[in-house]
Amino acid sequence: MPTHNLKLWLRATALISCLFMLSASFYAWGSMDKIIPSSGTIIYGAPISNATLRFKSSFESPVTIAPFQSGQHTYMYGEEAGYNWDDIDHNINFVAEGSYPNHIYTEISTVRSKSGTRSLYGKVIDEYSATGGWSRFQINVFMDDETGGASAYGRAPRLYNMSTYYVSWWVYYPSTLDIQVGGWFGIFEDREWNEPQDFANLLYIYRDSISLYWGARGATVEGTQFNYWTAANREVAIPKGQWFRIEVYVERHASNGVFKVWVDGVQIFNLNNVKTKLGGNLHHINPFKMYGGFGTDYYPIEQWADDLEIWDGMP
Repeated sequence: MPTHNLKLWLRATALISCLFMLSASFYAWGSMDKIIPSSGTIIYGAPISNATLRFKSSFESPVTIAPFQSGQHTYMYGEEAGYNWDDIDHNINFVAEGSYPNHIYTEISTVRSKSGTRSLYGKVIDEYSATGGWSRFQINVFMDDETGGASAYGRAPRLYNMSTYYVSWWVYYPSTLDIQVGGWFGIFEDREWNEPQDFANLLYIYRDSISLYWGARGATVEGTQFNYWTAANREVAIPKGQWFRIEVYVERHASNGVFKVWVDGVQIFNLNNVKTKLGGNLHHINPFKMYGGFGTDYYPIEQWADDLEIWDGMP
């Protein structure tokens, strides 16, 4: 090979090698991109999240609500996209004995959905109190292996003992959603059982003489009730007549805890160094809860919920 051709060949080879190394570097850099939940912001070079998606459901077929028999609760079963309601310890709890179906009602609905064709419908028809307390609609997703691994329905401990968690869901409230002045509407709760003083982190919709607004607190909710912290947000409106997403992130700690909430990607609460646990394990969480002092003129209260996700950290 002539000398000048050899030099050209060597230069071309070196250039190709450099381009290959550069592309590999960009690939490695890009593989570390992380989408921060809600914000949609890509942070290049951010570490890949170690969080694991523990459970999700969009209530599509064959997910089914078990036929209600008696008492204050029923449950769901069925597998969807590799996640089975039989694998988590849970129930749909109405609290007040005898409240279903005349005071509380639920079903898998095809009236509307965020994704797919179905969602979980819940309706609080009127005020009703009986053995157990005031009627309400809530899913109890149990997180504490207090029974040694076997729940009332034999569910596997898929979610037990998470000190940090992230839960998100989509919800649709009718355009007529309203509650009485001075009223409150509990829409999310986590709780640890330390009888007689259960501790909970709670998310609310409140109403004053002006409008509905967001509220949150960390408090003992049984026995001697005490608010360790409270927060309110009047800047971000409560969406009505449309689907919107709620995301909750909690790091449980007796003094340096974290409680963060986003609504449709906008952060409404960013609380750090707060009490998010009292001392026990997290017993259960209640996504898409419906409970509160609505006032007799404001019933029924209804909602549709869809696309539930539960992670063991920030995804």
